[in-house]
Amino acid sequence: MALRSLDVSHNKLAALPTSLGRATRLHTLSAASNRLRGVPRELLEGATALVALTLSDNGVTMQQLLEVPGFEAYQARRKGRLDKIVDAKLGADFDEGIDYERFHRH
Repeated sequence: MALRSLDVSHNKLAALPTSLGRATRLHTLSAASNRLRGVPRELLEGATALVALTLSDNGVTMQQLLEVPGFEAYQARRKGRLDKIVDAKLGADFDEGIDYERFHRH
């Protein structure tokens, strides 16, 4: 599937379809304010580009998520994306040469 972003918030969904695991390009999924009680493992294992998952205002607990196969891989992707963002911002705002000159002049 070529789906990259999906927002199903505020729909009274009781479950997410396991077929979302076939959305290998899915980057962002917002499912806030539904009636979810869990996340299908197919989503976390199969949607290998998923880095942003919003589940606020549902019945899903962090403990439940931690127990879903594929959650660790999702967390690693998410962390990798955040690391890239931080690195990009540091690169744009930090000039090592200027700081070196400033602190090693004397």
